[in-house]
Amino acid sequence: MSYRVSQAVAEEQCLQSRMIRRATFYLSQMSRSTHRTVKLGSARIIACPGVFHPGVSRSTEHFAAWICAQNIAGRVLDIGTGTGALGIVASLAGAYAVLFTDRNPDAIECAIRNARANGVFPKSEFYLSDHLRGDEGMFDLVLFASPYLWFEAPATLRERYGDLVYSMFDARDQAKRDVFRHAKPMLSKKGKLAMQIGSMSREARLVAYAETMGLRLLGRYVAKEGREANIILEFGKQSA
Repeated sequence: MSYRVSQAVAEEQCLQSRMIRRATFYLSQMSRSTHRTVKLGSARIIACPGVFHPGVSRSTEHFAAWICAQNIAGRVLDIGTGTGALGIVASLAGAYAVLFTDRNPDAIECAIRNARANGVFPKSEFYLSDHLRGDEGMFDLVLFASPYLWFEAPATLRERYGDLVYSMFDARDQAKRDVFRHAKPMLSKKGKLAMQIGSMSREARLVAYAETMGLRLLGRYVAKEGREANIILEFGKQSA
């Protein structure tokens, strides 16, 4: 192995170690039994134990602000919904129906609770699933606040925190790729997929893969958070 290659491997390992330490801190915070209410626009979201906490960073706040700036009047899908925050914001912003999905049973229970508390439960559906099934129907807007980390969670974290780790870890970008594979058939004619990623995500590779799945990049929106950034990639269908 050449010096440059070995140095690159060492730097990658160092970066992953630093990110694992940060993720461990966040996971420990989110697993606690205390409840905290976070305000996102006109929505009030209760952060439930064992579910991704919208107050851990400003990423949910940034995504909610993007949603509020859209002209939403159709059906929305919130993938990996967690507390239900993004779908609820979309519902309050004008969506006539929202489907909330998550692989974590605690997240679905939390999303139902928050939908009831914010008065949007009557126009909401909830699916417990660890992947898109392909029969969810057509949507005008698909939302996915993707896990920021592109490598597999250590076994110790998976054993300690269970499904919660998948809110932060996405080994080989499998969850993102799964969304790209299913997105085109479920988007309406002018429908959009909005995917939030982190500044350390492999953005160019993700955009290239989306293009192979029949999607095209419509816009890129960046919100700084300290030395890092939250990035929203907006995709639509490629022209026939």
